[in-house]
Amino acid sequence: NFDGDTGDSENGNLDGLEFRREDTEIEPELLLDSITNMINLLSSSKLFKLQWNICISFSYLLELKSFVLFCQQSSPNNSSSEKLLDKIFFAVLKLFCSSENHKVQSYAIFTICSICDLSFFDDKFEHLWPSIVDKFCQDFNSVPLHSKQSWIDKYCFSLERVLQHFIFRHSDVNKRENAVL
Repeated sequence: NFDGDTGDSENGNLDGLEFRREDTEIEPELLLDSITNMINLLSSSKLFKLQWNICISFSYLLELKSFVLFCQQSSPNNSSSEKLLDKIFFAVLKLFCSSENHKVQSYAIFTICSICDLSFFDDKFEHLWPSIVDKFCQDFNSVPLHSKQSWIDKYCFSLERVLQHFIFRHSDVNKRENAVL
C-alpha cells in the first residue's frame, strides 16, 4: 500500500512515501503449483541465469521455517510418496552435481545449505556431504579467477553449515548417551 502521505520512519516513510506491509495469505494450491513449476524448470531448463535465479529464490524461501514446514507436509499432485521438500532437495542437488556452470553450482549448494534447519535433511546427509566435497575438488581449478572468490565463499558457507550441524548434532547425542551411562 503506497500513498503520497508523509509519515515518520517508524511507519515506513521512505523519501516522503508511506508504505505499510499488510499480512497476506497465499492459497496453498497456488504456492504448491508455483514451487512445482520452479522445480520443473530447474530440471528442464538449460538457461543458467534462470537456474541460478530459481536457486536464489529457493535459498530465501528455505530460510523461512513456515515455508519448509509447508513443503515438508505437502506433496505435488497429492501423492504421498514424495514430499515437496524432498523434491526441492533432489532437484537442486541434481543441478549442483550435473551443471557445468560454476555459478549455478555454487548457488545450488548454497540453496540447499540455506535451509532454516539442516535437520530437515538429516536423512540426506549421505548424498550431501560427498557431493559437496567431490564437486569442490573436481571443479576448483576450472572456475575462472574473476568468479573464484564468490564460488569459494558459497562452498565454504555450505561446508561450514553441514559440518557444524552434523558434528554438533552428533556431539550432543554422544553427550546425552554418556550422561545416561
